[in-house]
Formats: sequence, C-alpha cells, structure tokens
Amino acid sequence: MTSDHHDGHAPKPTAPARDWTRIHHSPVFWIGIVLCLAAISIYVWSDDLAWRPRIG
Repeated sequence: MTSDHHDGHAPKPTAPARDWTRIHHSPVFWIGIVLCLAAISIYVWSDDLAWRPRIG
C-alpha cells in the first residue's frame, strides 16, 4: 500500500458540504422554475417558432 491512511478512516472534508436536498425550499429556485416555464411557453406559443413548418 502506498497510501498514508492505513487506519481505515477516511480523511475529513476541509469544507462543509452544502445540503442540496432542500433546494426546493428556496424562493430563488421557484422563481427560476417559473421563468423557465414562461420561456418555454413563449417559445411554443409564438408564431415565428411554431412546431410545424409554415406554408407559403
């Protein structure tokens, strides 16, 4: 073994890890979701960016 950690314990992290499991409690997350859904809606419902090709 070439590792210096032979005692079986993992080294402690130097910085605390963020808790990403509760991101849905942040108002910034929900504002971002609303803005993304609004952008998708504008893209789909606009006349210039229609799903089917224009005739004529």
